[in-house]
Amino acid sequence: METLLELLYRLGSGALSHFWIPVLVWTLVALPVYLVLRWRGSLWPEGGYHVLRALLFALPLGVMLGATTGQVLVRLPGFVSVDPLRPDGAGAVLPGVVATAGEGAGWGLLPLVGLFTLGTAVVTLWQLGRLLCRFRALRSVRRCLAPVAPERVPECDVLARRLRLRRKVHLATLPGDVVPMTFGVRKPVVVLPEALLADPSRRYLALAHELVHVRRHDFLFHGIEGSIAAVFAFHPLVDRLCRAIGGYRELVCDREVLALTGCGRRRYATLLFSFLVSTRHVRTVAVGMAESSHLTQRIQAMKNNRKLVSRFSKRTALVLGLVVLAGGTFIVACTDFVGSDVDEPAAEAALQKTGQETFIVVERMPELIGGLASIQSKIRYPEIARKAGVEGRVIVQFTVDEEGRVVDPEVVRGIGAGCDEEAIRAVMEARFVPGMQGGKVVPVRMTIPISFRLPRD
Repeated sequence: METLLELLYRLGSGALSHFWIPVLVWTLVALPVYLVLRWRGSLWPEGGYHVLRALLFALPLGVMLGATTGQVLVRLPGFVSVDPLRPDGAGAVLPGVVATAGEGAGWGLLPLVGLFTLGTAVVTLWQLGRLLCRFRALRSVRRCLAPVAPERVPECDVLARRLRLRRKVHLATLPGDVVPMTFGVRKPVVVLPEALLADPSRRYLALAHELVHVRRHDFLFHGIEGSIAAVFAFHPLVDRLCRAIGGYRELVCDREVLALTGCGRRRYATLLFSFLVSTRHVRTVAVGMAESSHLTQRIQAMKNNRKLVSRFSKRTALVLGLVVLAGGTFIVACTDFVGSDVDEPAAEAALQKTGQETFIVVERMPELIGGLASIQSKIRYPEIARKAGVEGRVIVQFTVDEEGRVVDPEVVRGIGAGCDEEAIRAVMEARFVPGMQGGKVVPVRMTIPISFRLPRD
């Protein structure tokens, strides 16, 4: 049990700093933007599409960039880093030790965060498995396709030239009443139902819509969005963003089709409605023309908004999306959590006393022999603190010398009532595997927070 608790401490410490706090910051940025666009976003679908997609992409990019660079550029007020491999004003920081009256250790915040992280990992694996099944379903659909001869759809080449498509588009059909859909990146495939091929006017509009998807590389972006939604399946806002992005994607394509073909809105809306009531939807990762969850919204948008897409709005939306992507990624990547309440000026002053020969971060950091349980087992809640109801966190700073012993311990921030002295005594009895730098054993300055908490009845 002690080993499990120690592992959860370490997992919770790393996940809180590198994952959960950046996710929280992203949520605080993305939620108001999503609410505003949900309220008025239909007035400018192109802008809503690029902004929401940029916000979605900023989440994984920011988390990965922050974990890779390991830099602290923005600090949350009142906190300092809990990352044992990162330098801060107080040296390397170990995960906190929680001491309670009458027992050696307890379940604090960090173990609970670690346990919650394991739970979300299970959910993520489940959703990734479902996404993989949808890709496999697409492979099954591909095997059932029947190629369509180019002479049966002569307008395909005309539309491709007008859209300046450089990739060769393959046309295929499926038996039965299925919705038009598009998939493939290097070799895009447009699937049209057999009944639609016999109706030139309806076929022309459906083909134009799918070719717009091909030109915009929507299948690729749709796959990336689905992957992000699977990884962050525990976050309800991520799923809502993906749904909103899908709606905006279709609204943008509708506008481009109307501008490209000169078709009347009523005629185009009638085509969409026919797909809603008389076709079956194949659950794959393909991009479909008539996704039922957005059809009502699209028909209503065409009815209320008469303004077609313009070149200026496209460029403005793209630039705005890039700005949001860069800004969101920077904010998420550069926000770091600090888990203890160390007084940084006091910590820096204490560090200066160790001299230039003491390291803060080395190639191999000191390892606590016996783990956190070795300190937890030595802590005895002071009687005077127990009677007075004193609780809090004692921050102890010390140096691990070349022999793995604790030297020069001092309390950076204490709570009194004998807890400071007890924390020093327990830390003094700890033993470490010494730190290594350049193949040599070196002294390393470290900090550890020890929490004193009374048991609750």
